[in-house]
Amino acid sequence: MARRYGLARSASGFDRDQLRPIAGDSDQAQAVKVVARAHQTLIWERTRTFQRLRNILREYFPAALTAYAGLELTSTDALELLVKAPTPAAAARLTRTQITAVLARARRRNRDQKAGAIQAALREKHLELPFSR
Repeated sequence: MARRYGLARSASGFDRDQLRPIAGDSDQAQAVKVVARAHQTLIWERTRTFQRLRNILREYFPAALTAYAGLELTSTDALELLVKAPTPAAAARLTRTQITAVLARARRRNRDQKAGAIQAALREKHLELPFSR
């Protein structure tokens, strides 16, 4: 057994006595680690939040997912349109001018064409929940 251990130890190329202790991280390195962990946590939380939003919209307001598909749900213009019209009835009342203004603030191209497509998708007839009226 000791012979095997000696063989394995020499095959690995190092001996425990040859290892040096590693110096601890500096204060600045520790701070970078903390900030990096916080940043990653915020990214994960943002992702979870938008996944929850997508799931809620899929159940309650599927027309919004269809209408804002070309905008990305996480974009500021899609979120602004959801704030302006959080219900299917309110979204159906959005005018082309209101939609175009939101797209202009987000510096989108082909605003008139996109506004028309969004308005048409929001005004399409969809299945409604009995309590949504």
